Amino acid sequence: MQKDKPPIQVFQGFITQVPDQTKVHFSRLNSGNINTTWLVAAGVDPLYPQGPDFVLQQINSHVFVEPRNIARQIRAVSNFLNDKLPGFVPLCVPALSGKPWVEDDRGAVWKMSRYVHRTKTINYISSANQAENIARAYGQFQYVLRDFSLPVCESPVKDFHKLAPHLEAFQYLALTSHRALAAQKLIGAISQLIHNWVPSINAELMQGDKNAVIHGDCKVNNVLLSLEGEHVCAIVDLDTVMLGERGWDFGDLVRSGANASGEDADNAGYSIDFFKAIAKGFAGALQDVLSSRDKEQLVFSCQYMSFMLAVRFLVDYLNGDKYFVVQDDEQNLRRANAQFRLFEQIRAQEPEMSGFMRAL
Repeated sequence: MQKDKPPIQVFQGFITQVPDQTKVHFSRLNSGNINTTWLVAAGVDPLYPQGPDFVLQQINSHVFVEPRNIARQIRAVSNFLNDKLPGFVPLCVPALSGKPWVEDDRGAVWKMSRYVHRTKTINYISSANQAENIARAYGQFQYVLRDFSLPVCESPVKDFHKLAPHLEAFQYLALTSHRALAAQKLIGAISQLIHNWVPSINAELMQGDKNAVIHGDCKVNNVLLSLEGEHVCAIVDLDTVMLGERGWDFGDLVRSGANASGEDADNAGYSIDFFKAIAKGFAGALQDVLSSRDKEQLVFSCQYMSFMLAVRFLVDYLNGDKYFVVQDDEQNLRRANAQFRLFEQIRAQEPEMSGFMRAL
């Protein structure tokens, strides 16, 4: 199946209650970095006859270890959360086979969910209230799933959020990549930190204690907000739900949300006020399950996640842009530099961040 050809036969493999003669409209959604996504309008929802009804997505088999397990995991998590908090995550649409996926004629795996109307996504936070609400929703996500048993315990992405494999790739590519010369300054800074900062990271944060069910991709643009931009309507992109360290979610949210310039900007602008709002919302939702040690881990995870993503962006740049979707040959290098500057800003603010977290 061609990448830009509407996946009509795949859509017909799901239970949609769309009459056979209905004209269905497909439109590509190009905002994601990993999966191929289509919005499908079929006039199913009488309240929004002209709007999308479904989100149809091909699971990237080069990124995810086992796409069928991803679809199976998403359905289990979605069903559980919707039983507890209806509408908190999008409803999954089953296939005619009863499975949570459909395979196309090339063996690619597709999943589908209902579209959530009257919502929007944002790429950067604009107010402390918005930051707190988004963080509370992600904290609530972890809290509601605190006793949930995942049907699939393997990591959805090999070595996801584990720093050591990315550092190994970095050290190899820094010596062998034809792009290394253009990134020499950043390569030097990261190499220095490998010797004088990385050894301070405890093994639990690097490997994940695997005691918590986490979202795994807690970015600002993975929540659907009300049109006025303050209220969280739903959490999306459940592909990376996994067992791991609570701090991975928190650090990822701070990395993407407390950067007032936005995650994909050329510059980083860390906001301690946004951090405090995020900490208040996230820790507040998890208050009775967080120990003092957990709170310390949350703070340090902000450095960990921003550093790790800087390394991942740089590794992908040095490796020829094989993982993240890019608009030009230098985008991953710009992303890496921005994330590294964010890491430095977060590191400088650690004492104030720790003091605020302890007081919550």
